[in-house]
Amino acid sequence: MANDFSSGHPCTQGLIHCWHPTVGGYIDRGRARAGVGFIGGYLVRLIARTVTPSSNGVLVPMRYSYAMKIRRSADGETGEMARSSMEPILREIPESIESQRLRIRPPRPGDGQLLFEAVRESLVDLRRFPASMPWALAEPSIETSEKYCREAYSNFLARRDLPLLLLLKDRDVVVGSSGLHRIDWRVPKFEIGFWGRSSYQGKGLITEGVAAIVNLAFENLDAHRVESLPDDANDRSCRLCERLGFALEGTLRNERVDPNGALRSTRVYAKVK
Repeated sequence: MANDFSSGHPCTQGLIHCWHPTVGGYIDRGRARAGVGFIGGYLVRLIARTVTPSSNGVLVPMRYSYAMKIRRSADGETGEMARSSMEPILREIPESIESQRLRIRPPRPGDGQLLFEAVRESLVDLRRFPASMPWALAEPSIETSEKYCREAYSNFLARRDLPLLLLLKDRDVVVGSSGLHRIDWRVPKFEIGFWGRSSYQGKGLITEGVAAIVNLAFENLDAHRVESLPDDANDRSCRLCERLGFALEGTLRNERVDPNGALRSTRVYAKVK
């Protein structure tokens, strides 16, 4: 449709005041030329760009429709950018999701015993890559596991961090842990981490859980990037990333150091949208 606004038309000088029984606001000259503007805090696309004076002399677009009904942010962001400016604590995130065999939820007060049992059983595997998981070097206890669960739940509620436990769907058994970390809500982007309980490895449970969490990030949290940073020698974690379609973007050489002083390299895998 041709643009009926011209540089000499009074509508293109300064601001245009538009009114509708349910929404009202101003459209600036540049947006008027483009046929879009903000009315009542919503982005509106003008379908007919001709205007007519109302009985009180105010210029009113003859016809317009809502191409997008998304709140305007303070700096003019729209769409997903506007959602990314929302305060993180106000974001709606499901407390629990399910995959075929798993319930996936944040740690909660009272989960310390369940988590302790999974960690204690898996220490040999967890300590293979201390530069990536230094927390596993400490001797676990029910008390420290409970402390972690309470702090993790607090962080989840505040949206500072999104730690998640992987439990069997039919009973309360922790088979692994994952989560979305190092969050940048402006993008949004996340780092996903994961580990599996030793006695449940080789069953595809961690792959299943990580796939569900990645889907949550993209479908529910508007993610544009999810990355994973396994140790370069952690073949199992690297293969999991590749199975789920993560692209290897590169290797950060000598990027970490383990407690013995040995330098470790880190692979950077990512999925983007």
